[in-house]
Amino acid sequence: MEFKTFQELKNEVFKDLNLEGNLFVTESEFYNIANRAIDFCEAEIHKFRCEDTYFEACAPLALTAGYQDYSLPSNIYANKIKRIVCQKSDLTYEVRRKKKLSRYVQAALDERYATSNIYEYFIINNNPTVGPRIRMFPRPQETTTQVSTTGTWTSGTPTITVASATGIAIGQYVSGTGIPANSRVVSVVGTTVTIDSNTTAAGSATALSFIEDDYLIYYIRNANKVSASTDKIDIPEFYQFIAQFCRVECLKKELGNVRLQPESALLTVLQEQMVNTLAEMTPDEDNEIELDNSFEEEMA
Repeated sequence: MEFKTFQELKNEVFKDLNLEGNLFVTESEFYNIANRAIDFCEAEIHKFRCEDTYFEACAPLALTAGYQDYSLPSNIYANKIKRIVCQKSDLTYEVRRKKKLSRYVQAALDERYATSNIYEYFIINNNPTVGPRIRMFPRPQETTTQVSTTGTWTSGTPTITVASATGIAIGQYVSGTGIPANSRVVSVVGTTVTIDSNTTAAGSATALSFIEDDYLIYYIRNANKVSASTDKIDIPEFYQFIAQFCRVECLKKELGNVRLQPESALLTVLQEQMVNTLAEMTPDEDNEIELDNSFEEEMA
């Protein structure tokens, strides 16, 4: 499946509209137009409850002993956590969300008396500057293993040369400037670490953090918005709608352009196709087994 970049989208639209080399539509304007199209597609995907197909994501939750509140993933959509799962070597379970009306009293009791590392959580939003946080109960007693080092690499490659590979292992998550979000280690050979994605910027003695996947958050993320020429549009099934939306919005800037009406008509057709595609993908929730009454019928 090919994910086209913003630059490819812009080149295609500008070439089709003969806008190459002029400032009729500025770079910033076109970014805004493209992101409006992506927002529209994202809203339709959520409306038809198909977000699991497109936007389900996973990230590590790094615990710190004694620390209770943790940031949500930066690209989470509407605080939609699907699951938090513990998968430590000696323990596997779901970190459940406290849902009962008595959760506040239960949380207080956990704080005072609980000594196990079987956690529950709920989301709090104390401060608009900090944003929503995951509050863990009882207060975590462990600190997730993290390895801090520096690395050097070229842009667009999955290979990193680290200052020290001690403690780095396959499956760990890696973060740092120029490293795509939620990248993982796939191999470690000497001081050469290979991750499962290509870097987006070069690094030279750049700080890196490698995190164990003891606790994982499965969540719904935002659609990828474009802010640079290399950013990719990650809903390829609806790329043609996005491109057509951009054509129409560009044409609207030129009053009386004869192409506006037919291009708008085509946009309507592509929108209908998108809606029909999503309707066909709507999850089938008819998962109840019909009660077998044959025995009672035979006895009647």
